[in-house]
Amino acid sequence: MDLSLCLFDLGHSVREAADADKAVALISDGIDFDFLVTDIDMPGSMDGLALARYVRDMGTGCHIVVISGGTHLAPMDLPPGSLFLRKPLILHDLKAALSKFEARH
Repeated sequence: MDLSLCLFDLGHSVREAADADKAVALISDGIDFDFLVTDIDMPGSMDGLALARYVRDMGTGCHIVVISGGTHLAPMDLPPGSLFLRKPLILHDLKAALSKFEARH
């Protein structure tokens, strides 16, 4: 599944970052975003879980989805308010996760 394309098909604008450092640069540039979707096994100076914690600590208010095919996380292992999805994902999984965030508002 091409995650970016699926997010776009669900009506979201998408900014891709090849690694955690590029994601931090986008955030530092003041890019406003509603969702962060990150894989735990992300290259860069931090993994996707550390990136999720970094974003949560910044207080951006964005919703965070952490995905992995090899690691399973319990809710207590995630930043507060985040969701975890196991790969392989299907469009329904992603849509259901994003809907949970939208239902909270």
